[in-house]
Amino acid sequence: MAADIVSLEHRGDSYNAKSVEVCTDGSSIAYEVMFKPRQPFAALCPPKLLLAGAPRSPKTRPENKTDDQGQVTSESRNQRESRNQRLPLREHPSSIMGLGLQVAWLLMLGIPVACIAWTVTHEEVFREPRQYCQRECVEARSWVRRKFFYLFTCEYCFSHYVAAGVLWVARYKLLYQDWRGYLVAFFALVWVANQYMSIYNRLRLDIKHEQVEIKADEQKVDIHKVDDRKAA
Repeated sequence: MAADIVSLEHRGDSYNAKSVEVCTDGSSIAYEVMFKPRQPFAALCPPKLLLAGAPRSPKTRPENKTDDQGQVTSESRNQRESRNQRLPLREHPSSIMGLGLQVAWLLMLGIPVACIAWTVTHEEVFREPRQYCQRECVEARSWVRRKFFYLFTCEYCFSHYVAAGVLWVARYKLLYQDWRGYLVAFFALVWVANQYMSIYNRLRLDIKHEQVEIKADEQKVDIHKVDDRKAA
């Protein structure tokens, strides 16, 4: 409970004080006390205390709140601070993950970067826009215009823009938790994505080479069949 002095009356060599106490359940109790100090009361208390009354201590004053069942409970400031310290902070996963998990994120984020960069710069679905960019990067008069359209024909250059967009969406940081984490993650993500594209390009060439060999063998078989029919 906390008490406030409502009024203070001087009667000869004694004082009559009226105070109010606030209980933990929200109720209040008013009472009157008469006392006689050994020395003048003004020497004991500052003028501000005599006029406004004793201030309530913020550390011991309870704060009333209502629980789920509608009952009034009390909670001191120290209890609130200790409870707030126990609450988990809402941080991004990249700020609390270890190095191994950061590397796993790096390898996973490199897949969409490589997929987008390769599709725009090589696949048939973007053939017409890519041909227009190729003409502009050769025939454009302005140096800036030529370099701008060249970015959409080179998978390595275009992967930088894709990596920046992925980092902006994922908020991924590598090794550091400040702006340096974004910088390191940016170049590392570009490198990983280009490694994926190199591996895919190599596999694609091997697959095409096998398909060409298979078609050549099929043509040889067809030629032998025609020769056998002629001979028969």
